[in-house]
Amino acid sequence: MPGWRAAERRHWELAAEVEPAGDPALESLHDEATRVLPSLDRTRRVLAVGIAPPSS
Repeated sequence: MPGWRAAERRHWELAAEVEPAGDPALESLHDEATRVLPSLDRTRRVLAVGIAPPSS
């Protein structure tokens, strides 16, 4: 597992452990972590790069 992938997993694991205590931002982060973690190993990251055509 590349280092960035391990770091991403750790990020979501820590976010899932957070006790939001009524903070809307932490609640959102916690909820997202609980949705992401179960499928994290089945996802792949894709990087796309584009160049805008020159303006006329």
